Amino acid sequence: MSKSFTAHALHSLKSIGSVAPSSKFLVNNMLKSIDFSKPLVIVEFGAGNGAFTKSLITKVHKQSKLISFELNDDFVQELSQRLGKHQQLNLIHDSAFNFEEHLQNLGVKKVDYFVSSLPLALFNAQQKSEFLKTCSNYLQADGKFLQYQYSLNSYKKLKQNFNKVGLGFTLINVPPAFIYECTNALV
Repeated sequence: MSKSFTAHALHSLKSIGSVAPSSKFLVNNMLKSIDFSKPLVIVEFGAGNGAFTKSLITKVHKQSKLISFELNDDFVQELSQRLGKHQQLNLIHDSAFNFEEHLQNLGVKKVDYFVSSLPLALFNAQQKSEFLKTCSNYLQADGKFLQYQYSLNSYKKLKQNFNKVGLGFTLINVPPAFIYECTNALV
């Protein structure tokens, strides 16, 4: 039997960055701008216990690719058991910081959506900057980088790496969360 999300969070707060799984309200608010009616390439960072992964896999077009990164062994095992049967899902047991290598191995040149649950506030400035720049470079012209955080600390860094950064908020989550919607659109 696997540990609860809270048990993992208390043991690995630096890598998980939260003490509770994302609420359905946060998941719905963050994913509402995705057009699931067509084939997409979606990269998920920090799949955790699968709150976003489950929602994404049930909504994506049958020809979409969902590439989900998770570092925690127990979460990877749990997600493999629960969602591994979906052929759209590529669950990768590795750090999100290594995503470029995995995308190259999968033949992915561009990404329609990044869905990130990473605790950006816990990364140093150089790591954060390089990571966001690489994401920006992989993003389709009309694609989006979607990120939630519990503070506005990463807003400036996101603005430095994307042409447009929209900001939303979800109160019904523990804790309440800011939602960043970043694009390379020139408008």
